[in-house]
Amino acid sequence: MSWLTGGLMLGGAVLDWMGSESEQDAIDDAADAQAAELARVAKANKELSYQDAKTALRMGQKRRFQADAQSGIMYNNLQKLLSTQRTRYAKSGVNLKEGSPVDVMEATTEAAAKDIMNVKYQGKSAQAEANSLARRYVTLAENGMRDAAAQASLIQDAANDATTASKWDQYSSVFNTAYQWYQVS
Repeated sequence: MSWLTGGLMLGGAVLDWMGSESEQDAIDDAADAQAAELARVAKANKELSYQDAKTALRMGQKRRFQADAQSGIMYNNLQKLLSTQRTRYAKSGVNLKEGSPVDVMEATTEAAAKDIMNVKYQGKSAQAEANSLARRYVTLAENGMRDAAAQASLIQDAANDATTASKWDQYSSVFNTAYQWYQVS
């Protein structure tokens, strides 16, 4: 190999090396863009999850309020029913302090109390379920942000690895060409 051929080979290897710099920049830019998109999507999902959590909390409060309102209505209806029963028994001359009228009113009160307690329990349970769902949405939001950050880091690490490998390949090519040129001369 002549000096001219060796010099041209070495110059070509250096030009390849310089060309690979723009390729490496493109790899880095693509990785940065992909990482930024992951972060944007994760942030949007986080905001949606937080909104879902707020909605779940409101739904739980609404169900609890509805149960409390329903139990209040049931209590008022019970009072009206007991008043009606007392009035009917009194009109018929029945003693309201003992006997079957008292048993009937006690049974009515007991049944209504059970129904009221059941409605209140269902309201509390619905609120507890909604609160649990809200906590799950918050956890999803936080985990989504962490996962996106980890994925973005992995993408950028892979781009850095590809850039480093490309640089070593180019270094090797230049040094190999220079060595071959040196061997001939």
